[in-house]
Order: sequence, then structure tokens, then C-alpha cells
Amino acid sequence: MKKIYCLFLFAFMAVQAYSQTTADEPKIKAAIVTFYDGLSALNDNAIGTAVTKDFILIEHKKIWNTDSLLKALAPMKGMGIKRINKQEFTRIEQNGNVAWAIYYNIAELTRGDKSQTIKWLESALLVNDAGKWKLKLLHVTDL
Repeated sequence: MKKIYCLFLFAFMAVQAYSQTTADEPKIKAAIVTFYDGLSALNDNAIGTAVTKDFILIEHKKIWNTDSLLKALAPMKGMGIKRINKQEFTRIEQNGNVAWAIYYNIAELTRGDKSQTIKWLESALLVNDAGKWKLKLLHVTDL
């Protein structure tokens, strides 16, 4: 009887641990989508509120912070570039106020009559800051 009780208790604890780690999954996904919506709109404020104060982006062999990212995006404003992003999430893990996600980011870029689709494999580290999930680290890999 003790073995059955222990097995039941272990299974219950495992289910509880799993449900706790994925409880905020929709909010974690939404935080990533919000960042890319800001990026698509070239909206400095939207990008800034989606990331932590010490946000780091690793892309194309460079390390960016929020300021350097916004500076790099500035020349694109007014160029008539339309960007639509889609994320295909493959894995999300959460441990308390820290979460990470792995996903494919697909961007459809259009300028005038020319369009291009680019796909990246990305990983993001997020933290829950006063009840709001924010990106702390983003790593982008070209495919």
C-alpha cells in the first residue's frame, strides 16, 4: 500500500510541477509577439517596454542592447518597409519568474512591389517583472 501511495504522490507532484512550469505560457508567447510587433512598427516605445533595462540581443556575431538596437533601426523609419512576423514555438519552459522559449521567427518583408521571407531559429530568456513578462536575452540564428 505504501508503494502505491508513494507512486500516486510522485505522479501528483510531477503533474503539479509541470502545470506550474507552463502556467504562464500564453503570457510568455504574448511578450515575444509584442516585442516583434514593436519591431515591425519601428516603435521605440513598444520595443522598450517589451524588454528589461539590461536587455541583450545576440545576432549576426554582434551583441546589442536596447539603445544600439533602436539606433540600428532608426534609418529604416520612413522607408516604407512592411514587416509581418510569425512565431512557431517549439518549446517553452518556466521556473518561477524566469522562462525561456525556442521558436522559429518568420518575417515577411515588403517594400513596394518586392517581398522577401526570412526565417530564423531563436531562443529567448524572459523574466517576470512586476507581473509582466519581458525579454532579457534574445539569441538569433540564421537558417
